[in-house]
Amino acid sequence: MNLPNNQSQLLQDVLNTIDSMQTKILFLTISGTPVDIQLAEQSNKIQAIIHLGFAAQELGEALKMAIIGDGTSKFGRLPYTWPKKLSDLPGDLTRYDMTSGFTYRYSKVEPLYPFGYGLSYSNFTYFNLRFNATTIKPGDGLTIYFNVKNTGERTSDEVVQIYLSISLKNTSLANVSRAQLVDFDRLSDITPQQIVSYQAIIRPEQMAVYIDGKGFMILPAKLKFQIGSFLQPFLSGNVTIDGTEYSAGQYISYASL
Repeated sequence: MNLPNNQSQLLQDVLNTIDSMQTKILFLTISGTPVDIQLAEQSNKIQAIIHLGFAAQELGEALKMAIIGDGTSKFGRLPYTWPKKLSDLPGDLTRYDMTSGFTYRYSKVEPLYPFGYGLSYSNFTYFNLRFNATTIKPGDGLTIYFNVKNTGERTSDEVVQIYLSISLKNTSLANVSRAQLVDFDRLSDITPQQIVSYQAIIRPEQMAVYIDGKGFMILPAKLKFQIGSFLQPFLSGNVTIDGTEYSAGQYISYASL
């Protein structure tokens, strides 16, 4: 995860020699995987950290729009967990087992940036979380409602994320994840002080856990929904599943969820 060649030393030299009161410092990373940038994150001399994937011929245009564009705020979110250092990853990467602590779903180590992390040029508040029911039967769907308000001064996109944690009532399974992303969407061009009403439909398959010999099952459980982030959610609420277990089948196609 170390920065290649002498770039760590270059970063240190920049921080030691440039007066951030006179010159704004932006730290850019271009990579397909996380790299160790704790020094940049911890420095109060760096105004912003911008991470770019391999965007080919449009990379320069995207960077220009992000820094000196028309004022509209459109940014992505991390599609993976960004650890602080390589030793935070569990075990041998060539013997990959997600349940041993890989990905946001199973890791218990505090990351540098969590899965789904990302900032914009505006701020948002979430409020008025509601469910169409607080107790459902196994196999029932669920609808979630809440509001999102742009409290900043710029028109901006916001990426809504909903995470689900499942606490089984009568069964203990080692493979149940800490949380899983069950819904996300980009709300585009929200103007300052504008309030957007959001609705998400959670399908029964998304509440299932895998049991050897049975497949994906929906069992009596407490469901905890966390809105915005599963580590530091803007909103959270609970729903109870009560009743007889329900089979969701041997396989689930996440592409259709």
